[in-house]
Amino acid sequence: MRRCMSKFPATRHKSPFALKGPRCILLAVLILTFCLTGSAAEATTTTSIGANLLQDPGFETSLGSTAYWEQSSTNFGSPLCNDDSCGTAGGSAGPRTGSIWAWFGGTANTEAASLSQAVTIPAGAWTLEFYFWIGSAHEGSDNADIFTACIDNSTVFTADATQAGLYPSYTLVSVDVSAWADGASHLVAFSSITTGQVVNFNLDDVALLLPVTTTTTTPPTTTTVAPTTTTTVEPSTTTTVEMETTTTTSVKAGPCPATQVLGAGNPQLDDMRAFRDSALAQSALGRKVTSIYYRKAGSINAALEERPMLRALARRAFEIIAPE
Repeated sequence: MRRCMSKFPATRHKSPFALKGPRCILLAVLILTFCLTGSAAEATTTTSIGANLLQDPGFETSLGSTAYWEQSSTNFGSPLCNDDSCGTAGGSAGPRTGSIWAWFGGTANTEAASLSQAVTIPAGAWTLEFYFWIGSAHEGSDNADIFTACIDNSTVFTADATQAGLYPSYTLVSVDVSAWADGASHLVAFSSITTGQVVNFNLDDVALLLPVTTTTTTPPTTTTVAPTTTTTVEPSTTTTVEMETTTTTSVKAGPCPATQVLGAGNPQLDDMRAFRDSALAQSALGRKVTSIYYRKAGSINAALEERPMLRALARRAFEIIAPE
């Protein structure tokens, strides 16, 4: 306790700690209280995906059925395939998930194919998503061999045989279709035309999605500190203490909360720094308090910023402890 009452190095004005030891104790308590207040409540924004408006998005029940998807193909009757009915063309065609996928092209004959589904799109920021893969584009194929995705008669995505390098495996394609989000029914369609050479366009896992944003608040955490034990030494007792020299490297998590409360350049900050260096730094507990203070600085600053009343109380407390 006498250490708190020892004189500090001279500053720009006389330190109140050199005169009034109890203020040292109060400052230590205030700092420790700040450190252990816990982090300010944090708001976390999470974006999740709502329901898919499209029926049978993976085509698993639509091979041989038009209950959900209208289908056409010049040579095959439908672009929908499984391994048994279509094969995999040496690994250049196949499903992404499940066993059914849409294979557009796949023949040297002129081929035109399509898949479509009518869906009502409510208001909102809807996105059309699908996985697309150009498995092969034989010699002679060009930009006339084309795959398109449309809403009604408007093209929202297109790729041709010359872009095979952009889709070497199933790649997610996302298209903003909120322009059609008017509560009316619209036709979502996928189609292709290939002429005179083999081009394999693969489609799977189609979705019409509305991102849903939710915000959750994490309550502040509170740390409980066990009471400390105080040892009183009688005045007549002479105690010799071996002082341990400790070198500490600390990384501050943010600006000093005292600076935020009092303002940079406030002479009271010099007293507090002197107290830190000449009193707190001389004991293990003091060094622990200082370490926690700086480690928690970001959270303390956030709490002070969010709670003006807490900031005002902190400033008043500092003014009482270290008057100018």
